[in-house]
Amino acid sequence: MIQSMVKWTRGVGVFVKMASENEGRSIDLSSFGIDYDTSKTSTSKRSLSETRGTFSLPHFLKDIPKMSKDFESFAYDGMLDFLASLEVRCPATTEFKNFFAKVEDYMTCFKSGSIDIIKVDISDKSEELFRAMSLLDGGKTGTSVESWRMIDGMLSIGKLLAEMNKNDSKEITFDQRKEIIGTMVKWARAIGLFVKTASEKNGKSIDLSSFGIDYAASPFKGPTGEL
Repeated sequence: MIQSMVKWTRGVGVFVKMASENEGRSIDLSSFGIDYDTSKTSTSKRSLSETRGTFSLPHFLKDIPKMSKDFESFAYDGMLDFLASLEVRCPATTEFKNFFAKVEDYMTCFKSGSIDIIKVDISDKSEELFRAMSLLDGGKTGTSVESWRMIDGMLSIGKLLAEMNKNDSKEITFDQRKEIIGTMVKWARAIGLFVKTASEKNGKSIDLSSFGIDYAASPFKGPTGEL
């Protein structure tokens, strides 16, 4: 429990520090006692610094790890950064806050652990997420294009995480990198468009262009050119 709290506090501190430094103001975290190695730059921090405070999926995907065992932490760091950056652009309503909380809860079902636990959790978490979506789209979840796109994206990312966890001792192959890129773009785009539509119904427009979730070119090249 202590280790988890330290990790969480350190993560928040470093995130805020990077955002502040991008705006020209330095923050000293030493007095908080959350020591961190300043010589190492995480993929999420790089994505943040390169885009001046906004998460960029193309930049993030350039740092896909070589080994499957490192993919889970990489993916969750990126997904949480994306969700946090997206949430601050939405109306500050209970419905939106609840939605993002339920998305994060659903994603935790696919973290390394017992398969039995995953089966039990995912049913409850899926139902809770479905209800949260319904509150945002006026009860059209399951019938609107945006909701079906999001459900498909959530299922796809869950399948990807489960598959990568099964091969955690192996190197990520070229084909797996293609799948990772496609699946994470699909996931981020689905959530982004669902939230954008829901936000516009609340009178607030959201510009998703800075997230880079509509790009076509891949940051990786294959034998015949770009993927």
